[in-house]
Amino acid sequence: MDSGDPQLIQIAKAYPVTLRPVGDLGAKLEAGERDFRWADLRKANLSQRDLSGADLRGANLNRARLSQVNLSHANLSGANLTQADLSGADLNGANLSGANLLGTNLIGASLLGANLTDANLRWVVISPKTQMDPKWHLVWTIINGVAQGESLAQADLSGANLERADLRGRDLTRANLRGARLAAANLRGANLSQANLSEANLEGADLTQANLRGAKLELANLRRVLVSSETQLDPKWRLVWELVNGRAQARNLIYADLSRANLSQADLSGVKLTGASLVEADLRGTNLSGANLRWAELGKANLSQADLRGANLSQTNLNKANLEGTNLCGASLIKAELVRAKLVGAKLVGAKLIGANLSKASLVGTDLREANLIGTNLSEAKLGRSGLNLLDVNAPSPLRYLSQTDLSGADLRKANLSRADLSQVKLIGANLSRASLSRADLSGADLSAASLNKAKLGEANLTQTKLGRAKLRNAYLSGADLSGANLRGADLKLANLRRSILSPETQLDAKWHLVWELVNGRPDNRNLEGADLSGANLNWIDLGGVKLVGANLSGANLIGANLSGADLSRANLSGADLSWADLSYANLEGSNLDHATVEGANLKGARLDFKWKWIWLSLWLKGLASIWFDHRDTLYLPPPTPAKR
Repeated sequence: MDSGDPQLIQIAKAYPVTLRPVGDLGAKLEAGERDFRWADLRKANLSQRDLSGADLRGANLNRARLSQVNLSHANLSGANLTQADLSGADLNGANLSGANLLGTNLIGASLLGANLTDANLRWVVISPKTQMDPKWHLVWTIINGVAQGESLAQADLSGANLERADLRGRDLTRANLRGARLAAANLRGANLSQANLSEANLEGADLTQANLRGAKLELANLRRVLVSSETQLDPKWRLVWELVNGRAQARNLIYADLSRANLSQADLSGVKLTGASLVEADLRGTNLSGANLRWAELGKANLSQADLRGANLSQTNLNKANLEGTNLCGASLIKAELVRAKLVGAKLVGAKLIGANLSKASLVGTDLREANLIGTNLSEAKLGRSGLNLLDVNAPSPLRYLSQTDLSGADLRKANLSRADLSQVKLIGANLSRASLSRADLSGADLSAASLNKAKLGEANLTQTKLGRAKLRNAYLSGADLSGANLRGADLKLANLRRSILSPETQLDAKWHLVWELVNGRPDNRNLEGADLSGANLNWIDLGGVKLVGANLSGANLIGANLSGADLSRANLSGADLSWADLSYANLEGSNLDHATVEGANLKGARLDFKWKWIWLSLWLKGLASIWFDHRDTLYLPPPTPAKR
């Protein structure tokens, strides 16, 4: 529950925690142990023990003997302390949020600075010596019927557990009841005007004849609340009350203001909510199947576990919305905004996501079978366990359903698709620049005209893949299986083809087939006179003694290449990277070396035109000077200054 991982939290909530036996409690305390979460300590005798700072979350201390125990700054949130004896106990600074203190003995105990949010204080026994913050003492008086009729105007009762409290006719004007539990409370005729009831639980409360004019009811639970014609309620919240209690199905809710409304579990199937404002609304488990939510504002709304089957969400704003476990099968999300939305475990089978923006969205475990994702923006989206987009094949995740999906035109820049099953997926024209596709299965996929610039495709399965006219500049294809792949017209400038696998059926332009042969040490001959190797990635290649007369190597990457004794006369090396290349005794006469980088290159005995010799010598001297002054410059050959006429 503390992990922050939505999947782990879902699993944790699905399984009830079994109380664990403690064994020899005394020995463990003597050893300094302080972790007693969900411990079974029923009727345990812990009197006068030092449990300061102990973790007792969810522990069962029913009828435990805890007189004069030191529990200062201990964590007792959610603990069961019913009928426990805490007389004289030190509970200063303790966390008792959500704890059940029903019938607990707190005579002479000190609870200064203790957190009693949502704690049950019914029938708690206190004495004049019991020290308690005024706020919680007031809560105790209310829940136990002490000082009936006392004005509670502007009282701070935020987070208080006032379940089933009798507050008939009480003056609660401008009272702070934010997050308070008022389920089944009797508020008949109470004055709650301008009170803060946001996030309060009023389920089953009696509000007949109550005055709630100007009251804040954002995210308040109004399910089964009793109201009457005399109940004074602002129109927005009366509408919310009608919706959650099934009394407004036929209402026209076009452009309605339902922002921050609690509509969880409501039946809104088929309702027209076109253009409605549902910003930050609570729609958990709500039935919105077939609803028209086109142009609606749902930013930061909580739609987890909601039913949105067949709903119209076209051009809807769902940025940062929580859609975990939501059923969106067959829904229309055309051009919807879902930036940073949480779709963990959501069902999107057959959904229309054409042109939708899902950038940075979390789609871990999402079922996208038969979904239409043409033009969908999935840049930096998480679509697999631990951020492995579109499924880690080794992970026990249900997201194995992108095979044969249409992702044509999708924006998947920087997406992590390592080990993803993308077999037969349509990615025509998709943007996969800088995407990680290492060991991904792209067999039979259609990547025609796709952008894969700087993509990582190491050891990827690209058998029978369509890559015609694809942009693969600077792509890493080392070890990739390209058997039977179609790369006609593909741009492979500076792509790494080392150890990549080709078959006789692989369709590859002659230029890049030659580059593949060279980098993998399979040239048919050593005569490459006039060859076009422009933009080729030839790092650390062995071309010693090869004839490259008139060859085009402009923009080629020849870092660390062996060109010793090679004939490069009249070759075009404009913009080539020759850093640390061995050019000793190479023939470079008549070659074009405009902007060629030669840092660290070995030019011993090389035959250079006079102008390049002079420039190289000046740069060499500059290099010595930079070393002397402890300053490094990148050495490159600029174009020669034209001679003056």
